[in-house]
Amino acid sequence: MRRAVMWVGFLLPVLAVGWLFAREEGTRFMAILEAWQTLTAGLIAIGAAFIGARAVNRQTAAQERRADELRRVRFDAERANLAVTAKDLYAYTTVSGAFLAEAWSIASSNTLSADPAFPEQAAGRVVAMIEASPDKAVRSALAHLIRKLQVQSARVLGTSHLVDTALTLPYRQADLARWAVDTAELQSLVDELFKFAREETGFLAVSFNRKQICDALKRLTFDEVTHAMAFKIAEGRFKP
Repeated sequence: MRRAVMWVGFLLPVLAVGWLFAREEGTRFMAILEAWQTLTAGLIAIGAAFIGARAVNRQTAAQERRADELRRVRFDAERANLAVTAKDLYAYTTVSGAFLAEAWSIASSNTLSADPAFPEQAAGRVVAMIEASPDKAVRSALAHLIRKLQVQSARVLGTSHLVDTALTLPYRQADLARWAVDTAELQSLVDELFKFAREETGFLAVSFNRKQICDALKRLTFDEVTHAMAFKIAEGRFKP
């Protein structure tokens, strides 16, 4: 459509001049051209502008194609390290879930393990993939994963601070059960990274069914009461 408009803009002044010449006698052409010189100049300028715009559009399209190629190369390079990234993130979700369970159940801060360090390098690689991915759906899924990781980290750091300052944890067991479900969902997201790294799938899921979440819950270290509450929450939140 754009190319057709360019050609119309080019041919329009030529046809207009030809029409004027054919309409009037050849001997009167210069007089007519002088009388219509403003309109003729305007038509020629419009045609020249369309030609220039076409050249600019070609250059812009070439630059966009080059940028897309570079993004794909960067994305493929980041994807090569995706299995390592997923492994680091999976370890963090497991340890952070156990930390939250331990912090809720302890009676003294002296018995609490050190809070797990946020996997900054792994998260940074995920961010690099977001910037490099040419696929909008993949970028959205990875951004969703980063948001989940940030929430998990905030819960770990907040809980650690309360324990370190000998403050009573303002949480109920129902809160811990909800966090357990969120941790299971985070692990399910990381599981998708493994599948994506192995090229078993071309997309990253961001929603899961009840069975997937319950399977992830079984891998987490929580007491029986919390587990039972978490399974109930999962049944209400996720579809079969």
